[in-house]
Amino acid sequence: MSSVRNSDYQYPHPLDPATAKELTIASDVIKKAYGGDVLLHFKAAGLEEPPKALMVRYLEAEHAGLNSPLVPRCIFIMWYIKRTPRLFEAIVDVGTREIIHHKEMPRDFHGPVDRVELNEAAQAVLADGGVKKEIERLKLGDNTVVLDPWDYGVDGKETQERHTQVSVRSFMSASMLEGG
Repeated sequence: MSSVRNSDYQYPHPLDPATAKELTIASDVIKKAYGGDVLLHFKAAGLEEPPKALMVRYLEAEHAGLNSPLVPRCIFIMWYIKRTPRLFEAIVDVGTREIIHHKEMPRDFHGPVDRVELNEAAQAVLADGGVKKEIERLKLGDNTVVLDPWDYGVDGKETQERHTQVSVRSFMSASMLEGG
């Protein structure tokens, strides 16, 4: 990859939060690295703070009213290859569009859970034949069943698989209980 700075990129202050544009650039760089035929599930992304020594030089110049040195804007990003336990992290320089760090994490590392995954778990439970049968047996309508999924990590040293638990509850008003 080229280390030439993209001339249309406007550099914000080095400690400003990552922008939507920067996050998009970083995720596009990662997708391009996979050739576009591998589905990725991004888990987290944000500003990778610059090295302290570079920031000291930048701030000294800024406070003295001098031209500040260019501080690369880098984004830390984490993703899974979809439907696999393979978790990765990278740091992308959004000015050069280069990956400057890329690592597959060991299997005992897990990315943060997100609403998409929790909703998928809830829908899998609701689609389960045993759950459907029990809802029917109890004469519950779909609108009274509440699913509450949460991620609870690993379950011992034998396995490093991620686990999601889903609580199934039914809430009914007094009139529903009286048949009204």
